[in-house]
Amino acid sequence: MTQFYFAWSYATQTLNETLFDELLTTVDQASIDIFPKFRLGNAIAKKKARLLRAKKEDFF
Repeated sequence: MTQFYFAWSYATQTLNETLFDELLTTVDQASIDIFPKFRLGNAIAKKKARLLRAKKEDFF
């Protein structure tokens, strides 16, 4: 979830498209089962990352 928020807040404000893509790719590639305790949060982060990536043209 941290990478998602960093991409959403920092990378978009600094117009760093490369960082934006790297952070969202990290979220997409991460398994939701890394920490079973945070499975729901990881699943939500993945969904939010996909939605944010779809809005990429609005930011850059």
